[in-house]
Amino acid sequence: DLRHLVTTLMSRNLAGAADKTKFTTFEHKAATANLFCISMAIVWLCLEFMWISHVGRAKYWKFVKTKQGIFCDVLRTIGVFLMGTISYYTVEPEWVTLIGLLGICFEIVTTVITRYFWDKQFGDFEDDDDGHWPNVTEPDSVPNEHVDEHDDQA
Repeated sequence: DLRHLVTTLMSRNLAGAADKTKFTTFEHKAATANLFCISMAIVWLCLEFMWISHVGRAKYWKFVKTKQGIFCDVLRTIGVFLMGTISYYTVEPEWVTLIGLLGICFEIVTTVITRYFWDKQFGDFEDDDDGHWPNVTEPDSVPNEHVDEHDDQA
């Protein structure tokens, strides 16, 4: 029951407090591990969407169509999937946090690999040719298919 789970996670576990939940210690650990792992997987998924929105959909899909892009996407997908399912393998807080820390290291390494391959294909997207910060107000995700010929005459 979802209400029971939320009540358990949000209850105050003070000494002498009346225990209104019927969860065992194992069930409480399992619920906490589920919350931790799914939250971490959601954060990583949101980071991926943020990266896509930063670089633009068109460039992202162009990158994903390469061997390196497929490799990086598979790594990220494996990381999100494994982090979201770790609580099915262990519920001990020490192991869940250790695996979460290793997952964060895996995510950092994956980001470095992705960035290396990205820079190799597109160049550094942090700076433009003049060494200035790029104008991010113009969306890169929509290709400029229509160019008005009268704009050049102004």
